[in-house]
Amino acid sequence: MHRTFAAFVRGLTGVFHPRMLLLTLVPFLIAGALWAAVGWFLWDDWVALLSQGVAATRDSAVVSWMLKFMGGDGVRTLLAPLLGMLLVVPLVAATALVLISVAGMPFILRHVGERAYPTLARQHGATLLGSIGNALLVTALWALLWVITIPLWFIPVVGAIIPLLISGWATSRLMSYDALAEHADADEHRELRRAHRWPLFALGVLMGCFAMAPTLLWMFGALAVLFLPVTALVAIWLYALVFVVSGLAFAHYSLGALAAHRARQPQMKNNDTPPLIQA
Repeated sequence: MHRTFAAFVRGLTGVFHPRMLLLTLVPFLIAGALWAAVGWFLWDDWVALLSQGVAATRDSAVVSWMLKFMGGDGVRTLLAPLLGMLLVVPLVAATALVLISVAGMPFILRHVGERAYPTLARQHGATLLGSIGNALLVTALWALLWVITIPLWFIPVVGAIIPLLISGWATSRLMSYDALAEHADADEHRELRRAHRWPLFALGVLMGCFAMAPTLLWMFGALAVLFLPVTALVAIWLYALVFVVSGLAFAHYSLGALAAHRARQPQMKNNDTPPLIQA
């Protein structure tokens, strides 16, 4: 557990490096621009559809509780746009997650590897196709779970636990795959992920706690609605920041575990090429 917490601290402090801060901005801007373009054409229809859904369920307990949470029936007209934004935010965040995982994670690994593990050999045990497939699968499941559990967010206690579990699971599955992709060979990749699955899960849950920071922005009720565009932008950037911290934390943990694993293996495991056999 000490190694898990140490990796989290190193990820949290490492994100303030200029390269890492830039990495939080680029995927955020790309994902935001992409979904802003989609929203330009579909937003009115999307809100109209949600308005119909709200009207059809206006007497339900969930809608009544949400209206009470936001300030009463006076904000009923804002409920559909709020739901629309709440549904769009995880899509933008999920897109940023894919960009960081597929394009940003190799950059994070090079950054951590050069600074903390310069002598660790690169064996390239995972393929780019495998990384993309893993990222898309995990992100799709993460976004789906995120969207369908939105009504539960407004239930005390449950609303805090569900995003934590979803984010922790997704982060663990995604980052543990990519963190070893460049340095471990295929056997090391499978073995280390299996041997360290519980510490990696614990790190994912710890990062899930950290990932709740953007969610807290939506706990301000009517104030969050009033500043909805700003709240959404800040939340999405915070998600990108969380993902980069996660990448750094998992990189430190995984590369440290790989270095310790190789130190326990025969000397040939520490080299790119086997030693020459003397006649």
